[in-house]
Amino acid sequence: MTNITNSKKVEKVRTDDYIYVSAMTRTRETHRICYDALMRIADAKDVYEIQKILPEYSVEPIYAENGMIDAEETVNAYLAEEFRVISKSMPQPEILNFLKVSYDCHNLKTVIKCRARGREDAGELLIDLGTVPAEKVVSAVKSQNLDIFPKNMANAFEKAEEAFSESGDPKLIDSILDEACYADMLDSVSSYNKEYFRRLVYIKIDTTNILTAIRTMRMRDTTGLFSSMFIKGGILDKSFLEKSMMLGEEGFISSLASKGYAFSTSNGEALSLTHLAKVCEDIYMKYVDNAKSISFGAEICVAYLIKASYASKMLRMAIASKQTGVSPTKIKESIGKF
Repeated sequence: MTNITNSKKVEKVRTDDYIYVSAMTRTRETHRICYDALMRIADAKDVYEIQKILPEYSVEPIYAENGMIDAEETVNAYLAEEFRVISKSMPQPEILNFLKVSYDCHNLKTVIKCRARGREDAGELLIDLGTVPAEKVVSAVKSQNLDIFPKNMANAFEKAEEAFSESGDPKLIDSILDEACYADMLDSVSSYNKEYFRRLVYIKIDTTNILTAIRTMRMRDTTGLFSSMFIKGGILDKSFLEKSMMLGEEGFISSLASKGYAFSTSNGEALSLTHLAKVCEDIYMKYVDNAKSISFGAEICVAYLIKASYASKMLRMAIASKQTGVSPTKIKESIGKF
């Protein structure tokens, strides 16, 4: 497999080119799924009430054969439309590739896991929001035409497949392809003269490493697992995190505050991983909100689609939770403000 890296000249993103699409995006914000909408959905008495609420926020329910709402199809269709409308109006739609590569990563992980289990129906599990159309993913993998994928993931595919084949541990697939995915995200944002885009990726990498560190600390791991799972490219380097881990979990969390990653304490009690993951998401979304301070620019488009993606994830969770009888309080606890 050959994948040649082309040296790219940094492309200037001119603010003035985004006057129209910024105004259009601001208008769309008033009709999308937002925090208050998700609170309404959490309080809905049943799924049928949710089906009536969704069109108010430009979400058209898609139904399964049993007549119930298909959360996965509904959410994917909604998000695909959001990406289509915004990218179509952007002068430089390729800017959005750093958001899309995470879906390429999801699709490649899915194909590897399905192939390992002898399943041929991976196509229905793919999300058609990546840089590679979902309809081409399975055939490209089967024919080893991996050059159509972002270069780092293409180059990591064989390693991930072999690691899983040897160990049977699906976490290795996730670890190998996640690292490649972040590398591709950094490659993508480095093509543009916008610190905002780069910072978004740095925060994602840092918070992923923070959560990995806490998980390995709680496992009392002595095998160097954190070092092997550390993802390069963020602001927090490995040596800082490893030294901070030696202080114990409380000391580790305290040390992060000096680097701009503040976690609330709970009177000496260990915070749940679910809570910590939510705090990491909140830190990321808080930075996303910096786009609110500008009148027009590509940042507004990117921020809008990041929030649409987060809202879609929370909507999927809320519908599934409602279908299985989870209480409104529990659903709300999982939803961060954005």
